[in-house]
Amino acid sequence: MDGLQPSFGGGRPPKFSNEQFAELCEYLKEGQPWTPRAIHTLIEERYGVSYDPAHLSRKLRASGMHYPKPRPMDPRSPRQRR
Repeated sequence: MDGLQPSFGGGRPPKFSNEQFAELCEYLKEGQPWTPRAIHTLIEERYGVSYDPAHLSRKLRASGMHYPKPRPMDPRSPRQRR
């Protein structure tokens, strides 16, 4: 039975260390609000790491971070009539 157990570590190693991710979260909390595109650009420029946007949003939500969803227009503005 011991020979049937996998000998790999269980997946790809993380791109961020725990310290780097904690630093990123603190930086993002200070400069709210952030858009997903701005966060992605910040990570690429500051850490040289690229994440898939869907994975990045899951990772940030899991750490308690939330960011506003972009809207095509301000919902508070009056509708234009023809």
